[in-house]
Amino acid sequence: MRIPMRAAGTVLVLLAIAATANCWFDPLDRQLKREEAMQIEAPTGYTFIPCGPATNRSLVEARFGSEGGSFGTNANQLIIPPGALQDGETRFKMLDPAKGDSRIHIVPSVDFAAEANLILDIRGCAIEDMSKLAVLVYSDEPESRAPQDLAITAFTDTTITIPIGHTSTYIIASN
Repeated sequence: MRIPMRAAGTVLVLLAIAATANCWFDPLDRQLKREEAMQIEAPTGYTFIPCGPATNRSLVEARFGSEGGSFGTNANQLIIPPGALQDGETRFKMLDPAKGDSRIHIVPSVDFAAEANLILDIRGCAIEDMSKLAVLVYSDEPESRAPQDLAITAFTDTTITIPIGHTSTYIIASN
């Protein structure tokens, strides 16, 4: 039995639509795409630090409730303490930086009742002076786009830890 070319083309188009439908219908995927496409310029006095090629750029998903938990991509990790989430179960997604970028995206935007810790992998980042290292957080709310410089509470040769009060977009920078 032969399928007419027109019908075969329609089937291929429908298969392509079905393959990409998940990111069209998943609000977290749509938010990640918006966050990643966002044009962000370094504020006065700061320079974004490029990080080396992400060999295995990861997108991970996890669900947490009031008991908290942790999840991460490669060496980037979000640790949510018990009691920090008070609105039932929340589904999160985290996306590693692209090659030459240092933006970490975590969606959806959630305010924590208790501070969570974000551990960022700095291997491969072009850090010239650790004393000038900064992590900027950008709100996903357009009316409050001004970045905040977050306190780095711990660092090793390979990671930095910052306490966070909500999820958003985080960028490694120098000041």
